Amino acid sequence: MNILIKNVWKEGYLDQTLLDKTVRIKSLAWFNIYKLDGLYFIPEKSWRLLFNYILAIGIKSVVQKIVSRLSESARNEKYVSLGLGLILETKSTLFQKNDFVVFSALCYPQCMERIVIFEGLVNHCSDQWLNETLSRNEILFGHIDLDKTIPEYLLQYKGWSEYSGIVLPSDLKKPFQSIAILIKQALKDGNIRKLNATSTLPNECLYSPTMIDKKKNKCRIIWLRSIC
Repeated sequence: MNILIKNVWKEGYLDQTLLDKTVRIKSLAWFNIYKLDGLYFIPEKSWRLLFNYILAIGIKSVVQKIVSRLSESARNEKYVSLGLGLILETKSTLFQKNDFVVFSALCYPQCMERIVIFEGLVNHCSDQWLNETLSRNEILFGHIDLDKTIPEYLLQYKGWSEYSGIVLPSDLKKPFQSIAILIKQALKDGNIRKLNATSTLPNECLYSPTMIDKKKNKCRIIWLRSIC
């Protein structure tokens, strides 16, 4: 699938794995609210450290490590965003395929063609104008300023993920209709970028990068290009 990284719409990424109580959504509109900082430890850049690495593991390995670090910096760029989309797959009893929904992405890349998200951060959207206006062949991308009436939980739980150990409150869905109104107003205000959507089916990332090399009859590690 495609993912927006540093304002570049890049292809070739694997979809997230669909877990229990999550849904896979085809994005139709996506708006950034807040860029997250401080989520990951970033080593300080040091020429001395680089020189010591070269002495220890060689130039080739150091170059590979630098490339890996640069890839991490793009992958680690996360945002709090709001969006609208269609349910493609579900492991939640609350939603069915093709439901038109509004969602809150609390820790995701700048924009994703398809997103897997916890059911508590998704709600049905009954706005007929939005449902009829949004194209199924593109994603409308933009920004919503923090000076708008942003629901408090978006900042209170910014950076949240299923692995954070924090249980989201059950009444989190109450402000979701106000989120739909925010997105509707942002669409009408303009300054929207259109991102092309593909028609390919989801290709999930694996739980483990270990795969069997049948020719050599042994395990090997394959690093899959994924956003997971």
